[in-house]
Amino acid sequence: MKVAALKGGVRKVDIIFKEEDGFDAGEMWVEYRPGELTIDVVESIQDGIKDGSEAGAILAMMSKILVDWDLENEDGSKLPPTEDGLRILPLPALGFIFGSMMDDVRPKEKKDENSESTSPLEEPQEKSLVGTSS
Repeated sequence: MKVAALKGGVRKVDIIFKEEDGFDAGEMWVEYRPGELTIDVVESIQDGIKDGSEAGAILAMMSKILVDWDLENEDGSKLPPTEDGLRILPLPALGFIFGSMMDDVRPKEKKDENSESTSPLEEPQEKSLVGTSS
């Protein structure tokens, strides 16, 4: 298997903005490349934080992983998912969009039919049969 095969996919996530999160209620979708979020990208954001250019590093990273979205300008034209398009978004909305993408790729807990939910990062616990000791 080649590294490119691990980076290849595009995912789509629906994002729901709610008033209790500080937004006007609404929905949008985002298509992004989770395989572009690499250690190098994370380190460049960390370097940007150290250098005081955190916003620029986050914009570069977001524009690299974003493929498409259905976000519109006030005149109804499509807002491009580029650094320039990202620059006009309020920071809380930008963070909410990024958080939604990260929630989408975060490993989900698996539910085994014979046990309670388990995290993919935890070792499964042995279960004893009723009437026996473990």
